[in-house]
Order: sequence, then C-alpha cells, then structure tokens
Amino acid sequence: CWVCLGVCWSYNNSDIIYRQNSGKKDCQVFIIDSNFIGEAKHLFDCNNLPFFGEGVNNTNFVYSKLGYRNRDELAVLMNRNLITGEEYQISSPNLNSYGDKFLAHIEDKNKVVFERHQFGFSELYIADTEGGAQTHLYTTKNRIWSLNYDQKSNSLLWYDNVDNILYQYSLVSQKLLQKVSMQGVSGYSTTLPLSPSEMLATQYPYTRHIYQLSLDALNLENIAPHQPNTPNT
Repeated sequence: CWVCLGVCWSYNNSDIIYRQNSGKKDCQVFIIDSNFIGEAKHLFDCNNLPFFGEGVNNTNFVYSKLGYRNRDELAVLMNRNLITGEEYQISSPNLNSYGDKFLAHIEDKNKVVFERHQFGFSELYIADTEGGAQTHLYTTKNRIWSLNYDQKSNSLLWYDNVDNILYQYSLVSQKLLQKVSMQGVSGYSTTLPLSPSEMLATQYPYTRHIYQLSLDALNLENIAPHQPNTPNT
C-alpha cells in the first residue's frame, strides 16, 4: 500500500513533485504534469528523506536530506540535478543541532530560505541556491514549520502555532515588520500565511478541517469541512 507524501510544485507550477512511501526502505520521488496527463516520472529514491524542497529551475531540486555526517537526526540542504542525478551540499549545519529544514524558494532572487533547528531554539537563514551568501535572519524559541514569501512587501511570513503569533520579516531592512498576536484563537497543526493579513490553517488536533483566517476581521472561514464516514445502511 503506497502513501503519497510531501506534495510540492515545480518552479513554474506546471508539474507536481511528490513522494511515495511504503516503508523506511522503500521511498521514491516522482514528478507528474499538474493536469495528471501522462505517466509519472521517477526522479530519485528518497530513503531517510523526511522533508521536501522545491524545484528551482528546469533541472534542479533543492531539498533537506537526513543522515548528514552519518547522524540519523541531522538534516542538510542539498541541490540535486534531476537530469544527471548529481547533487551537492549547500548548507553546513553544526553537529550539535538537528540540521536544516527547507522552507521556501524565492524565484526572482534565486534564494532559498531554511530553518536551522538547534537544541531549544530555531534560526532562520537565507542563501542562494548554490549555497553562497548565507545570512542569518532571525532567532526564535519555537519551530518555524512553514513559511511563505510575500512579493508585494518583499517579506517573509510565518506563523508560530505555539504562541499564536504571525511574523512578518522584511528582507529589505532585515528586521521584523510586525508580530500579530492571535490571543484566544485555538492552535493549528499546520499553517500557510498567504499575505500579511490572511492565512490558511488546518485545525489541531487532527480534525482535518481547513480554515482561511482573515487577520483584518479576525474571523475564520471553514473552506474544506471534514465529512466523517457514515456507516452503510
């Protein structure tokens, strides 16, 4: 029984890249047309690959890979050529950490954003897709599980689902623009900020509803309610 995991888009949104996994030793990555025309193409095997990245051009795919320096829990960013199969390391996490988790690719800047998960805190970094010009942006006590780039404001957006705070970080001034506290709003298992005033979220714990949250009106809209299975009569 195969399970599809880690769905993401190619750099031009014309293809879907996904992982199929039937166990720790049987994991593969495929690409298919976003209209599901034709057969899926196998890209590479992904044993010990917990996080996914994103296609950054026609040939390259940046992702996080476990097993760096022979440590099962330590992840490193890799850039893989999908044509030749060659790949190279583009980050160098310290050994007393959990390593680097891919968060976003900024196409017009040719940059990747990633989280370095340390013991007790996390750090936000940005670098070019070759691994150069690596810059530390921010340190936070909680994990950065997902992040989005807002082109209009040239800023990074992420939601802290422990303290219920939406962060907006300016890449121009390299400092926080704002922190929006969502006091009284229940926590979410996964989030995706769409803009400085809107966010998509899945409700915790595991009720499988998907909400769109407006930070202007502070209201929630259930856009994909979960329909429980009903027994046959």
